[in-house]
Parts: sequence; C-alpha cells; structure tokens
Amino acid sequence: MLLKDLFKIVKKGAEEPLSYWIEELNSKKSRLTQELLAITDSLEGDTLTKKQLLELANTLNQVDINELELAKNLLFVPNLFKEHSLDQYQELLNQYIQAAEIFHQNATLNNSMAQARATVKNTLDQTAQKIHDRELFEQGGMFYCLEYYLMLYKKIIDSPNDEEKRKYFEAMEINVGVANLPGLWIDFYNNEVLEKFIYNILGDGARQNLEKSYFSTKKAILNIKRDCHGANCVYDYSMTSLNQAIEAVRQLIIVMIKSFKNMGLNQLGSQFLTPYGEKPKLDDLLQII
Repeated sequence: MLLKDLFKIVKKGAEEPLSYWIEELNSKKSRLTQELLAITDSLEGDTLTKKQLLELANTLNQVDINELELAKNLLFVPNLFKEHSLDQYQELLNQYIQAAEIFHQNATLNNSMAQARATVKNTLDQTAQKIHDRELFEQGGMFYCLEYYLMLYKKIIDSPNDEEKRKYFEAMEINVGVANLPGLWIDFYNNEVLEKFIYNILGDGARQNLEKSYFSTKKAILNIKRDCHGANCVYDYSMTSLNQAIEAVRQLIIVMIKSFKNMGLNQLGSQFLTPYGEKPKLDDLLQII
C-alpha cells in the first residue's frame, strides 16, 4: 500500500538524515514514482492534490534526491487520503503526519546549517577553520553539550530506582542544583546539541563522526513514545527500554569524549556542571563512564 510505503520514508526521515538511508530509498523510488503517477492519472481535473503528488513523483525521480524538497512534498500526501476513506486510514495518517512534520523540521535544519557552514568556510582558510572548530569544542561544545550529558548521565546512574531515572528522560526541565536543564527526551526532540554544536563543526570527519553517534542515540531516545494530553504526558518504553536508553546516552558520551580528545582537549572546563569533580581528565572519564 502506497501510504504505508511513504510512511516508512517519513519515519526514516524523522530519525536520520537522508544520506544515511539514500540507497534504500533509491531501490524503491522507481516503483513509488510509478504508483504516484498512476494515482495522479486517475484524479480528475487539475486539483492542488494532483499537482502536489506530481511534484512528489518528480522529486523521487531525481538522480540526486533533494532532502528538503522531498520532506516538503511528503507533507502533502495526507491530503489525498483525507479525501478518500478517512476512517480506514485514520491511525496511520496520524502517525504519518507526525513523522512527516519531524522529517521536514530535520531537513530544514540540516539544509540551513549546511548553508551556514559553507558560508563560514568561504571566509576562512584551512588553518582558521581548524581554530574555529577547536574553539567550538572548547567552549559551547564542552560547556553546553558534553558537560550537560555528563551531568544528566551521572544523575541517572546515581538514582536509587527506575522511577527516578525516568525523570531525567521525561522532564521538560529538571533542577540539578546549579541549573535547570532540559530532560533528555525533549533535548533530542528539539535537536539542541545538533544545532548548537555538531552541525557547526566545519571539519567533515569530526562532524560526521558525531552526527552518526548522535542520530543513533536520538533514534533510541525518541523510540520512547510520548503521548501528551495538555500538560500530562505518558511515556511508553516498549520499543526502547530504560536500560537501552541509558546505554545509548553512555555510548554518545564516549564518542563525544573521544572527539574532544582528537581535537587536542584533554580535560573538562567544568565551571558549573561538575558531576565528576572539577576539570577531570577525559582519559579518566573514559575509564568510569
């Protein structure tokens, strides 16, 4: 069924950038394009829905598919099914709409940050680019990202029971003594560390290494499904258990620490968030995380 196939695409896009699963999409795009064209041929008149489906078919037919264009065109798919047998597809449509909106948000961020990096690169030579990245790691990357994850991770593993541990994932904001920090679920949902730190790294190798680990952890965290009615939210750990979520965060921290070491940084700054003491060495952290 076409809607199910397109749902798989938006679900993938909600989890990871297109570059991570482009080969899988390329293997399906010819069949999907033919199905979309068959549907548009069956629609009478020159309707907006028909035009939108044609644009999606054309996007899928590109040799190099544009991620933002794909995400934008996939937003319009529910219009077709809302006009036909709404009740039959309601649950799937709701899931599709949610995933498609996240895919579009992710693709928009990915595209805008790629353009921003290109602009900065055009103004800096190779040496200046390396200095830029070193300063990024040393300042925002350390104080607002690595130390943030270390603080919440330490709070989690020191918590006496699972109920307390879940608070650090589920809370919109949680007081850790020296600051109020966002919970992990909302942090990954909002791409905070991705936007503030990882996507700003100019060096492709360092950035892509962190991206891969970040999206792997994000996928695990957001597979804890959240269902909110007003201010009351319920979290479902059936797809990602609490222990799996904790381990995903630990793995990301390890990759981040190694990335900092590769940048020539050997200890934390620890001005405010000091869960492992003031200015611990990164090698020591790797031994205890």
